[in-house]
Amino acid sequence: MKKLTLSLALIFIIFFGCREELNITEPVESVGIENQQTNEPNWLKLGIPEGAKLTKKTFASQLIDGAVGGTITVDTEYAGGDFGQIAIWAQLTFHPGSFDGVVEITMNIDDEYLYTDFGPHMVFNQLAEYSVIYTGVNTTGLVEDSLRVAFLAPDGSYEFMETDEIDIDHTNGTVQLLETQIPHFSRYGLTR
Repeated sequence: MKKLTLSLALIFIIFFGCREELNITEPVESVGIENQQTNEPNWLKLGIPEGAKLTKKTFASQLIDGAVGGTITVDTEYAGGDFGQIAIWAQLTFHPGSFDGVVEITMNIDDEYLYTDFGPHMVFNQLAEYSVIYTGVNTTGLVEDSLRVAFLAPDGSYEFMETDEIDIDHTNGTVQLLETQIPHFSRYGLTR
């Protein structure tokens, strides 16, 4: 009897322990996504010296009622970059009915690369709009037509997102992404 119980327990552990686990950070289906890639995206950097890291987290948190909609905004600047000062303005907008309930939304802008992590992990009833403007970053060699906004999935794959406008002003190191359509939370950023 002990051998039978032990054998059944072992089979149970192997069967359920070796199954592919679903990850809540990945949507069940892609919405508003153009295509999927399997290599790490080439994230653009903020332009701080090689090897240096500011270890400054640009973070915002806001309670938003999904039935009503709302916005969360980051507006900050700090010393760094090719122009001596980096400024970041970012805004995420939810339309009424975007999700159910009242949720604390977080936006964490990376201090080395041009990407943002959002939370909590959730899929929206309708697309949210994300806009960000970086000023004082190294724009050398950047051309608007070669830039895309990507979503990074937990498995390392990435998908390009629809963005209404990507503009670059080389005179003051400004890169702006206007109204990127995002269907769920994860990491979104600017790639080549």
